[in-house]
Amino acid sequence: MRCEQTFQTLYHRSPSALSFCPYRICPIGAHSDHQYGKVTVLAIDKGIHIAYSPKRNGIIKALQE
Repeated sequence: MRCEQTFQTLYHRSPSALSFCPYRICPIGAHSDHQYGKVTVLAIDKGIHIAYSPKRNGIIKALQE
């Protein structure tokens, strides 16, 4: 995964954990779930990969590739 390699390059150590959040598609239209309607959501194989570790100073830093 590219995010793990980027993390190692930036921080010179391995991340504590890796996560993946798949993108979703909704064939009946976006935002229908916000109106308490029926949702037919499908997860796909594309999404967001995250590599992370806690920092000692308590600051959260997010980088985008």
